[in-house]
Amino acid sequence: MIKVSTKAALLAATLFACNAQAEDSTTEPAFTYEFGVLNAGDGGRNNGDEVLRVVRREHTGKAIGLQVLTGVLAGGIGGVGFKKSQLHGEKVRDIPNPGRDLLLAEVRRRIEQWQASHPEQAPQEPVTVSLIGGDWVLLYQELDEEKTPYELRYRTSLTLKGPSRGFFKASKTYGSVECAPEPVVQGYEAWADAEFAGVKSARLAYVEQCAAQFAELIPTWLAVVPMREVPVTATATATAMAMATATAADAAEPGAESPSAAVEAPGDDAQAPIQDSLPAAPASGEG
Repeated sequence: MIKVSTKAALLAATLFACNAQAEDSTTEPAFTYEFGVLNAGDGGRNNGDEVLRVVRREHTGKAIGLQVLTGVLAGGIGGVGFKKSQLHGEKVRDIPNPGRDLLLAEVRRRIEQWQASHPEQAPQEPVTVSLIGGDWVLLYQELDEEKTPYELRYRTSLTLKGPSRGFFKASKTYGSVECAPEPVVQGYEAWADAEFAGVKSARLAYVEQCAAQFAELIPTWLAVVPMREVPVTATATATAMAMATATAADAAEPGAESPSAAVEAPGDDAQAPIQDSLPAAPASGEG
């Protein structure tokens, strides 16, 4: 009778699983992810922010002065109106738009959770999760108050869409939502202390809120995405084979030691009794 060692059984199953995974790796990914910001609006005004933008009272003062100067040079004709939220302000380069890193990662994690709970389903064509960043700005509230509070605004849109159909035909949209958390308001010093620690903290809260909003819509959106059935993966079959073969091999070897009894209490020469339940899986590093 040929005995199959636990180590040999696991090695064979692992090789089988790796080959299966190599075959599956040629398929296109079911989901792709992209991030962008809105283009600048009329007159170069801001509509979307790559990094945090800070707009203080003096920025509006400069803009008003420029408008007056423009009107004088134009013979008394007033300049183009503007909103304070559209002023360029100052950029804080080390605090990017949350959609660029944190939110994008959270959205990917929520999609992967759905995939893990629906292994038998996959989109017939690649689906893109698109994040388009809008305002990411720390903005004063009152122009005539020296100690005016500042609010942290964030706005983004999340869209689930199909592949591009060419220049003249837009991608099919399966769902889209805009997330704009209620702005946190506090004094400028509270925001700016410790290298804008207040902004970084609120940034995490905004990301969690938008990610949760997106997660609630995933089942509804994916319900209209054309799906294909995915057979049971060879990897899952190989894992089950490995466990079954290892169990049979351990039972067939009279001198095999149960992994649960491998560590004995100091000074205790007695062998641990064999349990009636299924034997534990062998340690991956067993030699």
